[in-house]
Amino acid sequence: MVYLYKEGQELKLNEAKFKTLKTSIQNGNAEARFNAIPKGNYAILVLHDEDENGKLKMYFFGPPKEGIGASNNPKGHPKFDEASFEVSKNVNLDIEMNYLFR
Repeated sequence: MVYLYKEGQELKLNEAKFKTLKTSIQNGNAEARFNAIPKGNYAILVLHDEDENGKLKMYFFGPPKEGIGASNNPKGHPKFDEASFEVSKNVNLDIEMNYLFR
């Protein structure tokens, strides 16, 4: 799952997103393309929803069991400013997934 947030939104999986895409993983990689995005500042969260339940599965003591990533590849749960990027033309991003305890 790829979640696009616009400036002013919090990067939370359980909050409203500007746009959402579902994509598949092929050979360890996935590609997602958002079209016709207005100019502005945005951020992306990516969830490897391994059990396809639409939610981030968590360990009982807090950290995620499934992979998660964000634009600009910050560590931990980023704030919008840490993951933000400007859209003024085509933008290509490589987002690294983080899997704890793997």
